[in-house]
Amino acid sequence: MPQFLIHYALAFNPQSAHSSYVEPMLFWDTRYPSDYARFPGSHGHRLPAHVASQHATSPPVPIFRIVCGLFPHRAWSVEAHNSRGVTVGDVLSALHRALRHRARVAEAYYARCRASADPAYEQRAGVRRIDWLLKSTGFVGLTPSVERGYTWSLTTKRAEK
Repeated sequence: MPQFLIHYALAFNPQSAHSSYVEPMLFWDTRYPSDYARFPGSHGHRLPAHVASQHATSPPVPIFRIVCGLFPHRAWSVEAHNSRGVTVGDVLSALHRALRHRARVAEAYYARCRASADPAYEQRAGVRRIDWLLKSTGFVGLTPSVERGYTWSLTTKRAEK
């Protein structure tokens, strides 16, 4: 299986797993669009466009597949495609779009509706895949999968309030 180096903004930092506080390279609550992603210490500034347009891997890949142990079905995966090489922005956008798909997890669904600025809209939209992440919607990073090529595993944490 070919080896790829993942972009630092997307990479899971295993060093942070040894501390009680997980410090991702990118602050992003996956319930919100990818343009809400930001670097720590950026004082609320969004992810710079020049970073979002950089390739997600070196060498570039045309497909980038994401799996997550919190998804109930092994068949659920998120895919980003770009014939010129998948970018950081492609990965974040694909992840957000895919997690907005409808699914069935009642408790997380109702919590999301209650927390929304427009609860009625969220109720009409129905349950989404993001609800399977329960309270662990904070993006931490991605690690290469040893099982499938062009596949990375999503690591999340409890979202900051």
